Amino acid sequence: MKAKILFVVFFLIFFISSCPSPEDPNTPKKGAIITITVDKTPILMGWNSAISIWCMEPIVTVKETNGVGVNATKVRIEFVSQGMGGYEVQETAGGRINAYGSYTFNLQVCTEHGYESTKFTILGIDDNGHNVNTSAEFALYYVGGGAKK
Repeated sequence: MKAKILFVVFFLIFFISSCPSPEDPNTPKKGAIITITVDKTPILMGWNSAISIWCMEPIVTVKETNGVGVNATKVRIEFVSQGMGGYEVQETAGGRINAYGSYTFNLQVCTEHGYESTKFTILGIDDNGHNVNTSAEFALYYVGGGAKK
């Protein structure tokens, strides 16, 4: 009889200890990790002589690498000129980035001024409720007949 009781006690202890523990509600859920790349660097700025303006058309790829999807509400494009202190911001709509997925878009952005670099920022909320604010900056290279202003 003692052997049966010991067996049952041992079995219960073994069974209970092998069950996965419930997730601690105080443990923060992981957030999305976003990377931003472009098809070519530096990004080419071409001169559009018909309207006297600089334009770029980079193919931008945004990837999520941590298994959490993102609703990107907007993409911010910032032009920066360190020497002259110039700054310009434009925004466009974002899109859905699935967990471990990617979102590729062809930006068509123009500006009247010449800048040294551009920064793309992805803004939104991931599926676990974390704010997403990820940026990457790229150099600009000018080709064509216009002069940088």
